[in-house]
Amino acid sequence: MRRFLPLLILGVLGCGDTDTNTDSAEEADTDTDTDTDTDTDTDTDTDTDTDTDVPITSLVLTVPDCDAQEGIAGYFASLTRISIDGGSYYSYDEEVASEQLTNCTVTIDLPTPDESDLVTINADKLDDLTWALYLPAIYANVGATRDISGSESPEAPEELSSDVGALIGGLAYVGLSDQLVVYVSGTVNAVGEALGLQAGWNVLTVNGSTLATVPQTGDALEISVDLNLLPENERILFSGSTSRDASTNFALGIRSVDWMLGTGASTPLSVLYEINEDTSEFSALISEIPPEDHYIPATQVEELDDFQSCCQDVVPIAIEMPVVYFDDDGNGEMDFTDTVDGGICREIRQTLLLYYPQPTHLWVAEYYIDNDTLPGWYSRYGTQGVWWKDLEEEDYTSLTLSESSCDVYEEWAISGL
Repeated sequence: MRRFLPLLILGVLGCGDTDTNTDSAEEADTDTDTDTDTDTDTDTDTDTDTDTDVPITSLVLTVPDCDAQEGIAGYFASLTRISIDGGSYYSYDEEVASEQLTNCTVTIDLPTPDESDLVTINADKLDDLTWALYLPAIYANVGATRDISGSESPEAPEELSSDVGALIGGLAYVGLSDQLVVYVSGTVNAVGEALGLQAGWNVLTVNGSTLATVPQTGDALEISVDLNLLPENERILFSGSTSRDASTNFALGIRSVDWMLGTGASTPLSVLYEINEDTSEFSALISEIPPEDHYIPATQVEELDDFQSCCQDVVPIAIEMPVVYFDDDGNGEMDFTDTVDGGICREIRQTLLLYYPQPTHLWVAEYYIDNDTLPGWYSRYGTQGVWWKDLEEEDYTSLTLSESSCDVYEEWAISGL
């Protein structure tokens, strides 16, 4: 988890065996001084100076196989200066670069940071150095429908009060790097050298409980960022059996939970469905991305007693209920006044649909990566106010529309609450 990163820096960059290594180096120098091959040592020093005088001035960022993704016209790379203060997420201080990729790669200039952007490295034997940390990310115009602000997480509202890292207008993050671009200022001592740090630009890899330098050569840093935030389930296909009488002209629809609770009247989602009267089978395809008014803020999810166990309470999500209804007014559409008469069931339990929006803020991208979650559709089943469990994809084909298999919570079936 990223929230433990400050401890990682203290633990890895301040490892305790450095005194022993330093002593050994000093002893080696003493032996060298007693040798008569002084000229050879001088030649070696000259070569070393030549190798370390190459300044790094740019970052070359590559996105593997980005051309293979359909429906995305162009990708952009952002570089955001961050700070680490022990909270749940990085603090996002300033976006310093945003460039469009060409043929899945982009070169970003790396000017020397202002002195005011540098902070002391909080680690033993390295506190004479200062550094600035930068997080690379990839975003694209994917038609995102829910812009998430920097203060919508109840976990850390103060550190996310800024909208640095926020995207709008259909843009969303599709890749987040596990490497940080780091500028180190000061004279790097033996401890820093042993850890692979060098004055100027560096790359650090964050991987679980480890933090490691990535060796770099030449005048440019090189990193690769995977498209690790693309939606996993862009659609859900349910199917199964039904014992309902098709002559009753029932229909399938999807209502947002705010509508079912009578707290709103958001437009129902469309669902493509088919009822086969000969085989008593049905199928239902859900692929529409919920519009903005379907998403319930994370703080309100905590207040929904019937859904406490269904959902996380960090990222705003759309909670949707597949239902059987009767078109009472005969207009061919699902309305707030139409009668609900059950749901799509797994055995005797109701099914529920959750849509996780594409991340339009860096903290949401972090949350997804840290919790091994991707944007897109998910399904759960259970009983309101009792429990909800994941509905596995292998069970999508064994659902029912029976009139008595599972009843939608009585109050939800009452119109106009």
